[in-house]
Formats: sequence, C-alpha cells, structure tokens
Amino acid sequence: MVGIELVKNKTTKEPYPYKIGLGHRVILEARKRGVILRPLGDVIVLMPPLSITESQLQRLLKVTYQAIWTVTKILK
Repeated sequence: MVGIELVKNKTTKEPYPYKIGLGHRVILEARKRGVILRPLGDVIVLMPPLSITESQLQRLLKVTYQAIWTVTKILK
C-alpha cells in the first residue's frame, strides 16, 4: 500500500487548492485508462492485491503516472 501526495511544489509542499479536487480528477483520468484508484483528498492510494503480477503492477504505475501528469499539466 502506498499513498502519493499531490502537491503544487515538491520543495515547499504547497498544496493545490482544495476546491479543484485534484485527487478526484486524477482518479477519473486513471479510470479512462482502465485503472481504478482511490483518492483520499489529494492523496492517491494504491492498494494492489498481493497476487498482482509484475506486468499488472507496471501497468498500474504507468497509468497512475500518466493520470497525474495529464491532470497537473492542464492546471499549469
């Protein structure tokens, strides 16, 4: 299990405004790509099953990265 905190600035940890619902936007983008993620505010939670294959895990991580990149790129 891992949580990825979405922040505007990695150094200062400045958050995105709560009202834009960044975590929710990211999970919706991931769903478009066939992956279901769970947001806890602006933290994306990954809880893959213990039986996940390496290729499935690689896909999960790739889609998660793409979803975060796509959504945050739009906001800049």
